[in-house]
Amino acid sequence: MIDAVQLRRFGRSLSDLPPGVVVVNRQETLYTRYRGLVWTALAVFAVMAGCILALALALAARKRAVTALVASEARYRTSVDSAPTAIFIADTAGWLRDVNPAACHMTGWSREELLAKNIADVLDPASREEGMRGFAAIDAQARTAEVLGRTKDGTPRWWSIAAVQLAPDRVLGFVADVTERKAAEARLRDSETRYKLLAEQAPISIMAFDAKGVITFVNKRHLDVFAGGRKAPEFFLGRGLLELPGIVGAGIADKLEPLLRGVPIDLEAVYFPEFTGGHAGYVNLRGVPLHHEDGTFAGGILIREDVTARIGMERSLTAARNAAEAASLAKSAFLANMSHEIRTPLNGVLGMLQLLAASPLSSEQAEYAALAIQSSKRLTRLLSDILDLSRVEAGKMQIQAEPFQLSEALRQVLALFNPISQQTGVFLTSHIDVALPAMVVGDAARLQQVLTNLIGNAFKFTTTGSVVVEAYPLPSRRAGEVRILFSVADTGCGIPDADLKKLFEPFTQASQGLQRNVQGAGLGLSICQHLISLMGGSIAVDSEPGQGTTFLFCVTLGRVQALAGQLRPAGGPADQLRPLRVLLVEDDRVTRLVATRLLEKFGHGVTVAENGRRALDVLAEGEYDLVLMDIQMPEMDGLEATATIRNAPRFAAKAAIPIVAMTAYAMAGDRERFLASGMDDYVAKPVSIEDLRAAIERAMTKASAA
Repeated sequence: MIDAVQLRRFGRSLSDLPPGVVVVNRQETLYTRYRGLVWTALAVFAVMAGCILALALALAARKRAVTALVASEARYRTSVDSAPTAIFIADTAGWLRDVNPAACHMTGWSREELLAKNIADVLDPASREEGMRGFAAIDAQARTAEVLGRTKDGTPRWWSIAAVQLAPDRVLGFVADVTERKAAEARLRDSETRYKLLAEQAPISIMAFDAKGVITFVNKRHLDVFAGGRKAPEFFLGRGLLELPGIVGAGIADKLEPLLRGVPIDLEAVYFPEFTGGHAGYVNLRGVPLHHEDGTFAGGILIREDVTARIGMERSLTAARNAAEAASLAKSAFLANMSHEIRTPLNGVLGMLQLLAASPLSSEQAEYAALAIQSSKRLTRLLSDILDLSRVEAGKMQIQAEPFQLSEALRQVLALFNPISQQTGVFLTSHIDVALPAMVVGDAARLQQVLTNLIGNAFKFTTTGSVVVEAYPLPSRRAGEVRILFSVADTGCGIPDADLKKLFEPFTQASQGLQRNVQGAGLGLSICQHLISLMGGSIAVDSEPGQGTTFLFCVTLGRVQALAGQLRPAGGPADQLRPLRVLLVEDDRVTRLVATRLLEKFGHGVTVAENGRRALDVLAEGEYDLVLMDIQMPEMDGLEATATIRNAPRFAAKAAIPIVAMTAYAMAGDRERFLASGMDDYVAKPVSIEDLRAAIERAMTKASAA
């Protein structure tokens, strides 16, 4: 309530008053309301009314400000406390004045503990000085820094602080934990350092280029090899990949062009007539494109490997290999020829001796003939050993897989040494386990060769006592297999330990001084070891000087189910073989005579032809049951004659006649080659009576079955 006169005295008009104020004259008492307050005026003077009005206005304004401030503070506290980022307020000296829960969680301290600390207290001592200098420099412009801090438990953590001056004496800061990011960055830097070091020190040339084909990196190896050490990296950096002098000189820019389109390349043995360093050479190049995450081409890497030395070495090795192969072929040809030339006369010697032994002789003459036959057979074995060693060295030794009677094969070997046992007085005994199968699949001849060699060695070094041969089954690894352990033990002189290590080396024999007859070339055990290995086994030796030696070896054979009597002991049925009409094709006169006499003793009739061409004429004119065919003959050899018999129309009626190769060719693969040409069987010279008889029986049995 205001007096109208006093209102004008203060220079105010009615429009200046707020709503709800009543203006009255003096001496009048009225009641009115102003925003909920009741005023009573009793003859109020104008001065007092003005003060009351001013006080009312001031109180109302203050109330509104306080209400707004309270609301603002509530909003601020809610926002700060719920913020996931650590927030703090500090004074200019660094003392913390306010922190939110996120800051407490980040540091491990409670709010009360933090408000009693200075920012320096939560920094790592190593970064405290630098951190406070940065804090002192904070102004109205926001600043960001990364500092190393410490949590309540002392754990070091990297914090990123963004701070700004909030008031002249207040600083507002936001803190984020960047420890993991810093660790990742450190790992990335380490990785980049390692890979850069690897690229720089790699033993191959590495060159990087961008999406435009501009070179951005070359390593030290590139500068050393392809620039001859005379060019700095700047020579290459910034140049186009396809414009490099070496690339242009080699004429391969078109081959590298796909690499600039993101296509990998791989070029081998590219000839560079001149590297940047000035020399020529061969290079393997591999181009690897690189792509951005969105798949766009980003550039690539070109890897170059200088293979000049390797190419030169390969050429040298190729030349050496060709020379070695030529020498090996020459050696094989020489051995084959020498074998043929030696076996042919040896066949005549052995054949004549066998004929002589079969004729009426005095006991002294019979002894001489037997010794001569024994020497001839030993010479034959030596020749076979030399050829077997040649097969081993050439990797052409082969193992056959045919069914045979195990007990019969062993019996035949033991029978060979019965005369020696009787002559020397050294007992030969054997034990064959009854659990062994009757029939097996394997190479009976090679198994017999191993046993013959080992038993022969046992008799060679044993003067008194015995030689014992045993065979036992071993557990099989797979179904359908038979593993057999053989033992050949003697009571001879034994082998010194120093000789055991080299026992299986070629041309090596255990040293026995001058007291023993150690005939042989020292090839047998080496060949036996290789044969046993081919038959899926191994060999070992146990020996004590003065006590004897035991050789143990195992082989792996196949298992078959044979009917009783399916295989006959060798030698029995051959004696009942009917007389045959045999066409003997042989160019050597002595061999013709020996073979004719042996066949006639078997009861066969023999017609002779000197070569393949004459044999065809004789066969066309007469009827024959069997052909014994030599291989190397003048005018027409045995292979051509056999092919004619099997395929020519004029021999259609006789195309199935059994043909047995009787030849001095005994190198690796000869037997297989002759059988593949159409022959039915094979016997090598020098021919023994038993071998010839067995070959004829097999050929006739095969023809009867057909």
